Amino acid sequence: MRLAACLSVAASVAPVARGQGLFDQLQELQAAGEISRALEVANACDEPLQRAQARLFVLHHAGDLAGALTAGLDGLRAAPEDMWLLERSTTLALDLGATELALELLPRFEAQVGDLGQDGTWSAQAADLRSRTDARTIQIDRVRRSLTRARTVAALAGLMALACLVWACSPRGARASQEAPSSGAHALDP
Repeated sequence: MRLAACLSVAASVAPVARGQGLFDQLQELQAAGEISRALEVANACDEPLQRAQARLFVLHHAGDLAGALTAGLDGLRAAPEDMWLLERSTTLALDLGATELALELLPRFEAQVGDLGQDGTWSAQAADLRSRTDARTIQIDRVRRSLTRARTVAALAGLMALACLVWACSPRGARASQEAPSSGAHALDP
């Protein structure tokens, strides 16, 4: 059974050897709704970098952003300077709200763009990712400050409640509450 599956996958990769590009084949399979077949083709790639790129491509287009990010990170272990994987992985990290990971990947991507001295699409993409990452970082900082303020207010309210309780239980507080008129009675009434 395993041999049949391997032969089936090998047969599906055959068009690549005849000149059809891997990503063209993956796109055709996805357009035909054959996502699992496209994933089989991606997994059949021998080279780790190409396998990671193909897996990221398939999973991303299938809507599995977390799986696509995992594939991208796997590929970056094999090829840490691959610009496409760096860009895609940074974008996916931002889309998934993994800002810390995006902050780790983005400088690597920017360094690759800078090393190539490109001012075109890669530079524009790096600038866009930097802007998105900075905006997300500012947003996270605002939320953290708001949470800190809320915790401070809650702590102060708790301390005030505790102080009121201690005062009410003290001899002086107990005497003051006994001397106070009961509800409905006024101190000036005869």
